[in-house]
Amino acid sequence: MKMLSLEVEGFKSFAKKTIFNLDKNIIAIVGPNGSGKSNIVDAIRWLLGEQSGKQMRISDSNDVVFAGTDTKKASNYAKVEMIFEADNKEIIKIAKKYEKNSSNKYYINNKICTLKDIHDIFSNKGVGKQFYSIISQGQVSEIVNSSPEQLRQIILDASDIGEYITKKENTLKLLEKTSENLERLEDLLFVTERRLRSLSNRAGRAKSYLKYKEEIKVIGKKYFGAQRNKINKSIKYSEEKIQENQEYRNNILRKSFEVEREYKSLKEEITNFDETIAKNSDLIDNYRERISVIENEKEILTKKTNDLSTEIINIDWQIEDTKEKIKQSEFKLEETSTLKNKYEKDLKELTINLEKETENKEKIKKTINDEENKLHELNSIINRLEKENNDLIKEKNQKLNENEAKDERLNYLNDESLKLNKELVSLDKVIEEIEYTLSESNEKEKQLYNDKQEIVNSLKKMKENYDLYIEEIENNKKKISSLNHEKNILLTQINHYEGFAKVVQDFFTKFSSDDNVIDVVANLFNVDQKFEEAVSSSVGGKLQNVVIKSSKKTREYIDYLKSNSYGKITFLSIDILNPKSTYSQKILNEPGVIDYLINTIDFDKKYEKIMKYVFSNVLLVDELNNAIKISKSSFRGNIVTLGGELISGYGAITGGRVKNDYSATIIKRKNRIFELDIEIDEAKENIKYLQEKVSKMIIDIKEKKNELEEINENINQLMIEKDLKNNKYTSNVNRKKELKETLKKTDERISLYKDQIKNNSDRVKEIQTVLDVNKKTIEKSKNQLSKIEKENIVEKEELNEINLKIAELNMEKKNFQEKFEFYTKQKREILDNLNTLRDKFDENQYLYKKKREEKEKSEQNLKDSENEYNSLNNEITNIFEKMKNSRIGKNEKFNKLEQKENEKNELKDKLSEINNNNQELKHKIENLKNERQYLIERAENVDISEDEFEIKELSDDEIKSLKFNFDELQQKLKNLGSVDLTVLEEYNEVNEEYNSKKEEKEDIEESITSLKNSINQLDEFAENKYSNFHAALNEEFGKYIQSLFPNGYGELRLIGEGFSFEKGIQISVKKSGRKFQKLSLFSGGEKALIAIAFLFAMMSLNPSPFYILDEIDAPLDDINASKISELINDNAEKSQFLMITHNKLVMEIADVFHGITMKGGITRVVPVDFKELQA
Repeated sequence: MKMLSLEVEGFKSFAKKTIFNLDKNIIAIVGPNGSGKSNIVDAIRWLLGEQSGKQMRISDSNDVVFAGTDTKKASNYAKVEMIFEADNKEIIKIAKKYEKNSSNKYYINNKICTLKDIHDIFSNKGVGKQFYSIISQGQVSEIVNSSPEQLRQIILDASDIGEYITKKENTLKLLEKTSENLERLEDLLFVTERRLRSLSNRAGRAKSYLKYKEEIKVIGKKYFGAQRNKINKSIKYSEEKIQENQEYRNNILRKSFEVEREYKSLKEEITNFDETIAKNSDLIDNYRERISVIENEKEILTKKTNDLSTEIINIDWQIEDTKEKIKQSEFKLEETSTLKNKYEKDLKELTINLEKETENKEKIKKTINDEENKLHELNSIINRLEKENNDLIKEKNQKLNENEAKDERLNYLNDESLKLNKELVSLDKVIEEIEYTLSESNEKEKQLYNDKQEIVNSLKKMKENYDLYIEEIENNKKKISSLNHEKNILLTQINHYEGFAKVVQDFFTKFSSDDNVIDVVANLFNVDQKFEEAVSSSVGGKLQNVVIKSSKKTREYIDYLKSNSYGKITFLSIDILNPKSTYSQKILNEPGVIDYLINTIDFDKKYEKIMKYVFSNVLLVDELNNAIKISKSSFRGNIVTLGGELISGYGAITGGRVKNDYSATIIKRKNRIFELDIEIDEAKENIKYLQEKVSKMIIDIKEKKNELEEINENINQLMIEKDLKNNKYTSNVNRKKELKETLKKTDERISLYKDQIKNNSDRVKEIQTVLDVNKKTIEKSKNQLSKIEKENIVEKEELNEINLKIAELNMEKKNFQEKFEFYTKQKREILDNLNTLRDKFDENQYLYKKKREEKEKSEQNLKDSENEYNSLNNEITNIFEKMKNSRIGKNEKFNKLEQKENEKNELKDKLSEINNNNQELKHKIENLKNERQYLIERAENVDISEDEFEIKELSDDEIKSLKFNFDELQQKLKNLGSVDLTVLEEYNEVNEEYNSKKEEKEDIEESITSLKNSINQLDEFAENKYSNFHAALNEEFGKYIQSLFPNGYGELRLIGEGFSFEKGIQISVKKSGRKFQKLSLFSGGEKALIAIAFLFAMMSLNPSPFYILDEIDAPLDDINASKISELINDNAEKSQFLMITHNKLVMEIADVFHGITMKGGITRVVPVDFKELQA
């Protein structure tokens, strides 16, 4: 794509329609500051859709419209139009128009469109992007002052991976939120799983019990029915078989006597036939051997005869073919000999004529050569003198132009020399001032770093304490969570009456909502931990007594327990309970006595009758010996020790420990809940105290960080000031050095220009003298040349006619020669072929005769074999006929004999078999009847009556499989032992809740895995894309640095940790003979060159068809500006460059430049073709 023109009307300072011709490769815009040059760049930015007011240097959209002057009224609209030539030579015109207080309108080829349509035209061409198509001086300084992170961001934007970074950040936030949900769900799942495990075994056994019972019944009905059916069928079949066997036995006995008589008669007749058959068999074997030999001979002879017939036919065809070819060759030989002789004669005649014409040609040619040598000599003289004159004229003009340019340059250099001397004096003063301020900055920097280190050490210590507090808070939170979990388990156990008798649990499951039912005794009082053993031993089973308000519903409760055979419960009804207990105060003074046990517990006064009944007048003492002493006194109540030993009022002593003492556990639960509440409150208080400490510490840390941040800011500010001073100092020192070198070079160039101007003037005079002499010599030579050329024309015409004739003769001679050689060769080939054909004909004649004789002999042999073969076959047929008659008689007798013998044996075996079968069938019927009775009894044992049997025929394998399954299920049922069926409903509810939470957890974990995979894929894609882009950019940057700094080397280093697209970018450049330096250490001009190299490297990776450069050469001197000129010139073949510049060296590379001026507040343009001016 190529720019052709730009049209601006009513835009900023362009009041009138202004057209720029942009169809050259390099276009320069020049003019004084404030003339409106940058408004051209703004116009292009505006057309391409720039939205930033800062970039456009406007505060309001109306600011783009020409505002008017004293002599020119304001415009009502702003319009910018550009014409491009696409790669396919299509002309594309895009335009943008804005009317005041209205909206923008876009056009493509005069048709209204959207901004996106315009962007689509330039898609993937780098046009419109900030760092690609339009580059300003501001962007150059941006690169110079950018941090590694800012440079990274610039390259990130250019590499097009920004969308992947955004996706990753969003995914990380989602991952964090999902992980929090998972952690919360795992806590809930832990509690549910613990409860599920406690129910799992009991529920599993209950499920298995019901499952096995049902399966046993289903399988038993099929098995017992099929087995009984099988037994009945077997009995019936056996009885029928016995009856059949008896009738069959009588028939066999009668038949057996008749068979024995016939057998003896047949055996005598068979012996006579055997002798006759043996003689004939030997004779047939001999004949058959001879026939086999004859058949082989016939096969060989037949094949041989057929092969010979085929060969004879082929040889006969070859003989005829060869005869025809011989005839054709003889005719062709005669014809070829005639033609050969004709062309041989013609060839001799042509050769004689050709020799005569060649002799004439050589004579004329010699004359022409002599004249042409003379002409060549004269032409050489004229050409040499004319060339010499042209060179001298060119040199003369060049010297005059050089002098004119050098005079102008000399005046410029003299002015520069004066400026440089003044600047050197000024620089010395500035350097001295900077050295003094740098010394002060170093002292201040040292003090700031000392203050910073003190704060860092203090922060480190505070952070360690902060971490310890946070860790302690987390530990307390975990402790509270664990204690609450334990408390919830205990509450669940109390609410579900775990540890109580099953009958109590069943009762409360049924009557939990009954207002008359209060609770079990164990839940109506509290006791100190040290009295738990005493209460458990003395009260025992009473802890599970059920307390009710009224005795009216007692019958309903007991009937329920009886109807289901759950067990027995003691009901304590407040309305009728009337305990009678006496409490002697005197006994309390005995050694070891603590108090009456009822006084050691806490309970509501409304349950006092209940407690008096339960605890009665039980006395609590410290240990067993004291209890025994008191028992021997007049005290007749129960005595219990702190260790749980119990002495009844009758003197019976109970002691020891029960492995699973549910009574003690029931009491301990409530005490443990009380202890847990205390521990939870203590942990919460501890957390509150620690959080207050953490809050105060956060404030202290924040204050310290603010102090540190303030010091860092001071340090950074100082470092910036110091860097600026250092840069300024280095820049001024380097500038001073450069000025001295520049001044020296300027003085040398002034002296050189003066000498060159003098030498050029002397040379111009010499050239003019030589030009006058050469002019006279050329005129004389041209007259001689004209005379010779006229004579030469006549002779050349004569020579051309002879050459034509010789050429015709040579062509004719060549033609005759080729034909003569062709027919000579053809004659030789025909003779050779004719001899070969004759030899082949003789050979085929002999071979034909030989094969005919062989075939006749073979046919005769075949005929003899055929006759003998037929004779032998006839003889064998006659013998076979005789043997056949003998065998027929023998076989008939033999078959009858064999048949009778088989009948005799079969009858004998059958009689024996029938007797054995009948005996076995009788035993079998008896066993089957016993087995059927046992089967019915087994079915009744598993609650299956004979009426429930499924009458269905099954195979033995099916019955066997049913029996195996039936026995296996019975064994499994036996292994289960006693089973509680009421636990299933509770287990199903908890299991459903657990599975629901587990599925939710799996979904969340799957989401987390998916999110992590997405992050890895995004990282991998971004890493590959960015690494490739950075490597390519680094290579391009190095090339441009080498171009701008001879023998220099540049690279874009990755600094920091993580993926390459997360690392900062540091521009490092090494000049010839120096080490790598940071960008901040280079002079202002060098920084600008490096930044421009960076921008050109960025452009080379995604080149635009055109670039607009707005005064990017402003900070450069002439030497460095010339380097930028070369850089632009080298890239001009690939892209167009529209430059705004003040530098003359940069202007010189332009194909066209437009001069910009401003009169009366209006920008005006004057286009000039710079190349035409040079010519």
